[in-house]
Amino acid sequence: LIISYAYQLTFVLLGYLGIKIVIIFGLCKLFRIPTISSFRVAMILAGGGEFVFVIIAPSVAAKLISPELGQLLFSLVAISMAFTPILANFGKRIEEKFLEKEGERFTNDALSETMDLRNHVIIAGFGQVGGIIARLLTEKLVPFVIIDNDLKAVTEGRQNGFPIFFGDARRAEVMRTFGANKARAVLICFKNEKSAYRAAMMLRRQFTDLMVSVRLEDDEFENKLVQAGVNVVMPQYLEP
Repeated sequence: LIISYAYQLTFVLLGYLGIKIVIIFGLCKLFRIPTISSFRVAMILAGGGEFVFVIIAPSVAAKLISPELGQLLFSLVAISMAFTPILANFGKRIEEKFLEKEGERFTNDALSETMDLRNHVIIAGFGQVGGIIARLLTEKLVPFVIIDNDLKAVTEGRQNGFPIFFGDARRAEVMRTFGANKARAVLICFKNEKSAYRAAMMLRRQFTDLMVSVRLEDDEFENKLVQAGVNVVMPQYLEP
């Protein structure tokens, strides 16, 4: 049956996926989700879902649709579900390419804006803790820059007047771009503790004279970091 209607199924499948991608992308944009994230979500959710089987089976049993049409619809949904990993991978690759280009643009901006900085502080991660530190440094007139790999956080930070740039603080060449070799200190405020550990250890290896402080929520990596000369801070154990 599928072979007999292969042409029609292909046409309907492409239309079905295309319409779902457009609708989901539009809904994401309606709720102000960033464009590249909206695209990736649309690609992930473009395929059919198991709920369609729940709807079709009773309809066939009640003879609202013919068994032949029901079988074709089952096949259409099953094939669209099989395409989900392919579409998700495609969306991920497009997102990575986009972030790579955005990263290059932000890095070029950072070079022009931070090349004259000396004895500054680098804040890696613009979450709640990073934001508090940025406001404190602003009040004390201490020069600083912020790095974050979340484009939404970077955009919001820029809109609020913070010197924040897109970048991966775990990479030595990125930190060198932001003047880590001339900085006073680096404060790592990642929520992901493995990323914080990797960034801190890289900085201790690459920039031996730099003061490095890292915010952790538990002591899984504390001993290794302390032995490497990193200042470990656990905010939940400090008085407000």
